[in-house]
Amino acid sequence: ARYDLGIASLPVTHALLPIENRPICRARMEAVMAASHPLAGKSALTAGDLAGQPIIGMLPGLFGRQQADEFFRADGAVPSYAVETTSSLMACQMARDGAGIALLDRLSVKAMDSAGMAVRPLDPPHWLSYGYIHHKGQVLSAEARAFLDCMARYIDGFRATDSAAAEAVIPQWDGSLAP
Repeated sequence: ARYDLGIASLPVTHALLPIENRPICRARMEAVMAASHPLAGKSALTAGDLAGQPIIGMLPGLFGRQQADEFFRADGAVPSYAVETTSSLMACQMARDGAGIALLDRLSVKAMDSAGMAVRPLDPPHWLSYGYIHHKGQVLSAEARAFLDCMARYIDGFRATDSAAAEAVIPQWDGSLAP
């Protein structure tokens, strides 16, 4: 099977394949909830604030779940997972509809209609890295380079929408390409 590149949360490793990881951006993990939720009035949320709240989480073993568990563990808090899913889009929608609080990055939240939804940063901040991967030593095709340029423009446009988006997504790709 041949591929030019993949977009993934970083880092990615494989025991049998030499993979090159290149960062594109960092996205801050945030708490997503219904706008009517009592915690929506806070400017930022700690793991202690979220302990005891029904959490909508990714399934155990998935990257998003590992990151959420790491956030809680760093504060000694224990999350109360009420719902588990494989879809960040589903987690976001359930949180917006009042089923609990989801911990997602701002780029994932962007895919949802934000009407009736509150998004609050975590304290301390917890960042996720996204980037592109490809076979080590592979020269990227013109199409792959054009796709990466398109992604960079999308991230810049997203950050320009408002100051909260600019603070929550930090570009890391300088336009240089791996060999």
